Amino acid sequence: MRTPLASSPTDNPDGPPLILDQVSVSFNTSKGPARAVNDVSLTLAQGEILGLVGESGSGKSTLAFTVMGLLPDGARVDSGQIRVMGKDLYHLDPEVLRDFRWKGISMVFQSAMNALNPVLTVQDHIFDTLRSHDPNITDEKARQRMLELLDLVKIDARRARSFPHELSGGMKQRVVLAIAMVFNPPVLLMDEPTTALDVVVQRSILNQVREIQAERKMAILFISHDFSLVRSLAHRVAIMYAGRIVEITASLGKSDAHHPYTEGLMRAIPELSEDEVTISGIPGNPPDLLHLPTGCPFHPRCPVAFDRCRTEVPPMLQVQGNLVACHQYSRSGEESDHGLE
Repeated sequence: MRTPLASSPTDNPDGPPLILDQVSVSFNTSKGPARAVNDVSLTLAQGEILGLVGESGSGKSTLAFTVMGLLPDGARVDSGQIRVMGKDLYHLDPEVLRDFRWKGISMVFQSAMNALNPVLTVQDHIFDTLRSHDPNITDEKARQRMLELLDLVKIDARRARSFPHELSGGMKQRVVLAIAMVFNPPVLLMDEPTTALDVVVQRSILNQVREIQAERKMAILFISHDFSLVRSLAHRVAIMYAGRIVEITASLGKSDAHHPYTEGLMRAIPELSEDEVTISGIPGNPPDLLHLPTGCPFHPRCPVAFDRCRTEVPPMLQVQGNLVACHQYSRSGEESDHGLE
């Protein structure tokens, strides 16, 4: 459900390709509203890959669907602004928004391998996408664009007439990426794009994404629950917990994490030695979005929580180059208030 937001800013196509300003999203349920995204602010620069990491249920996919203007019935944007290429998405006419998708912003959806229509060939999928946004395109131009896209994602042109069941998992993923790239959008969202792929194919897909991004100078929001995967690809990483951004870091080593939740995610990355695999999970469970904790949402699972954490939502602070929402830095005096621009 599309909900008009407060005020429409002046378009500024020369600014950052994607700006989220204090965006909150909730779902209507039989037990009341569930807040899935809570006061999120992010800026994605041109030519940047921004990783978005968090446990299942942290709000990552909801945030992506919000940015695309594709929230399901029963969901609403409660507050905030979303600007893509200077356009305020939630003030666009529905037909203008429909046309803007795939041209201004596109998305590789979660479980994309299974998103292809089993009765359509690769060619059919690409042609349908082209014609839905350009009804007057000729067959020859559509075929030429299809061949360019298949070459871009390194799929043999002879596969154009293949059905999804005739493709490997990695090839299906490349087809979905090709479809997302039909109109060379300046902003691309990728939601768990390599789920269910083996490590070798996963690495191949990520290398392909990196090459395309560098060539086209695209802005990519790459969503995953796998911190090690994201830090191998992204320029910066935003950490999401219970609908909130709790840390943003450009330094991706284990010693660079400052929020206790980020530290927990880092510890959960398996460490291999000659004798064993060491892994340490985060105790407890993510909170119920219908009954979020007061104060910092992570405090029931946090090993360093103190009284203030249970009553006040922590502000985003500058801590050794990172942006961190954690009261322990207010207490230590190491921080200064800082925005997200």
